[in-house]
Amino acid sequence: MTEARPSNTFYVVHDLARFLRRYFAEVAREHGLTLTQWRALGALAHDDGLSQSALAARIDSDPMTLSTMIERLEARGLVRREADPEDSRAKIVWLTEQAHGLVGDMRALAEKAQAKAFAGISSSERETAIRVLARMRDNLEAPEFERQKA
Repeated sequence: MTEARPSNTFYVVHDLARFLRRYFAEVAREHGLTLTQWRALGALAHDDGLSQSALAARIDSDPMTLSTMIERLEARGLVRREADPEDSRAKIVWLTEQAHGLVGDMRALAEKAQAKAFAGISSSERETAIRVLARMRDNLEAPEFERQKA
């Protein structure tokens, strides 16, 4: 007999995120990457040429951890760093041509996970789910939420 799962919205969202992290951690390992490296490459694929501090914020990593991780990706030929022309102390991170092939694989795997997650769900339900989740995200990201949490 399977145990009943909580149906509270945040439990469901948490479980969904946990399953996705597990899936992408496994896929990343198969490519010789950590989940954080995988996420960094994904963030750069979406918005290439980020500063290290902006990339750290984007993937919820601390800047020192990210710096070490970027060094490893750079050693593998997946990213390159350049001095920020506006701040000589800062570095801008760019994907290399080699990384673009990997990013194509990443997108295909993400589409596969999305197709599985949305199996048996109509396109209108899918659109509604995405719209509602995006609005929830935006509500919690808003500065008013930060002030209310104290």
